Amino acid sequence: MKKTLLMMAIFTGLFFGGIPLLSSGITIKKSYQNSFFKYLVKAQDNLQTQQITKSESFGGGWERVARDGFDDLNNDYAWAMSTYTDPEGTEWLYVGTLNATPYGSEAKVYRSPDGENWEFVTSFPGCDGVRGATEYAGLLWLGTLSSQQGCQIWVTDGTEWVKANQNGFSIGARATRGITEYRGKLYADAGQLVNGESAHIFRYEGNIEEGNLNSIDPNLWEDITPDWDNPVNSISEMVEFQGDLYVGTFARSVVGGAFSGLGCEVWQYDGDGTGSWKRVNEPGFGNPKNGAILCMTVFKNKLYAGTQNFIIPEEGGEIGDIQELADGAEVWRWDGESWECVVPYGNPGGGDERIDNMYIWRMIEYNGELVIGTMNLLQGGELWASKTGDTGSFVLINDPGMRLDTKRIPVCFEVNGIPYKTNLSEQYGIRSVAKFKDKLYVGTATWAYFVDRIFFSPQGLNLACPDASEGTYPYSPHVGCEIWRIEKLPQKYLPLLIYPNPCNLSTNQEITIDRLPPGATVFIYTISGEFVRCLKPQWPSPEKVRWDCRNERGETVARGIYIVFVKSYTETRTGKIAIIK
Repeated sequence: MKKTLLMMAIFTGLFFGGIPLLSSGITIKKSYQNSFFKYLVKAQDNLQTQQITKSESFGGGWERVARDGFDDLNNDYAWAMSTYTDPEGTEWLYVGTLNATPYGSEAKVYRSPDGENWEFVTSFPGCDGVRGATEYAGLLWLGTLSSQQGCQIWVTDGTEWVKANQNGFSIGARATRGITEYRGKLYADAGQLVNGESAHIFRYEGNIEEGNLNSIDPNLWEDITPDWDNPVNSISEMVEFQGDLYVGTFARSVVGGAFSGLGCEVWQYDGDGTGSWKRVNEPGFGNPKNGAILCMTVFKNKLYAGTQNFIIPEEGGEIGDIQELADGAEVWRWDGESWECVVPYGNPGGGDERIDNMYIWRMIEYNGELVIGTMNLLQGGELWASKTGDTGSFVLINDPGMRLDTKRIPVCFEVNGIPYKTNLSEQYGIRSVAKFKDKLYVGTATWAYFVDRIFFSPQGLNLACPDASEGTYPYSPHVGCEIWRIEKLPQKYLPLLIYPNPCNLSTNQEITIDRLPPGATVFIYTISGEFVRCLKPQWPSPEKVRWDCRNERGETVARGIYIVFVKSYTETRTGKIAIIK
């Protein structure tokens, strides 16, 4: 557990806004690993005591409708998702990917008329990925990340494509993520500037004829950037609330992705009145470890914002100069007057810290519930839902990592001369969400090339397990993003699956206990409460264990009824087994 959380913290600290740290030639120091020891102790204590409320049909109802990166395993993130109705009246679901490899970058776009039959639409050579998407003026607008060319905004009418801005907005910006319509005009951010300056916000001032690509002029963007109080690396999202435009920021990075101690900010734009900007929160909501606003949405007439929260270096320090620990990602809500934290310390279900949830990555209102998705390298991306949005009201509605047949990624390393081995999740994040034809769609983030660089390259952590049978390195070419959907959010959890049950020892002496929660330990007792056996699942099947019908002394058990008690840091489950002869 400790070693896994070490990897997760390093992962989140080394990749910021789509720019691979290691591609810039920075080498991870041993001191960086050693600085996590106190953090690991804290994380271990947190995770071993968790009891998380799950919906009663935990994991039920989800359907995978795209896999293996749309048959291109270099599509590692379903990075943006949006609906669009073309001029003929056909409604489509569009998905833009992260597709960046050692051989070049080429973001790709796919679409589906029904959410299950997908077609390739186009690609953008030189762009790492599609980061934002929205429908405006009868057209679909996509904002991209391009480390080499500068961010580009591409627009389609469902058939043709045009570029709607000058590369990088002519200021050296590399990413456009926040893109939205507000009071009849389109707003877009320009972040991650090459020269290190703060992000800009642009508004399109041209007159666009509905659905007409030819009416777009890439030179008609007006810079309306606020006078930021503190440095801003990028903008995550822009949302209209109570007639004003709200903008969530990333604090500026110190070295390729490790945050300074300034904290995220939310800014309000009065577009109908004075046209002025003002900051409406204390940086980081009073906690500088809240380094970024990753997502925002409106739910029940309140504005919700999800944060990224992890260890920060000393002011101006290098990676390795760690001074504080992570608290876990948070959700804050705003009623127009004041802020309230409704998900503290990475735990949507309430209770103690869960620093394994480092991002609240996406959120959306669906059928009267607030749904939030996390990044969790240990368990896999989680989805939580609440009917009220209040503290402690969220329940877990998916199997973390959308675990159907996902791989587990083994890593091996040493701490103080002691060898360790653990497994990380393949589908580690909920990266995009959309409502389409009365269903909720989610896109995942999976093991990408830059993650291989961090974990397995000599310049990185070099954590490949020495036994070649453990898997193939690098992993990125073997896994791709997925798309899942659900119509009705789960209300009842799926019980343990135990088979064969009853078990006849004369014909079968092995019983499988399936549908285990993450990090589970299985205890077996007699009907009278006498302890029989303790079992723990092993990679590559962490969701199940097999019992050979023997007790701790190796003796075959007698016939009768046995109680299965499953305990993890997320929940407890119980079941029964009948042994017959």
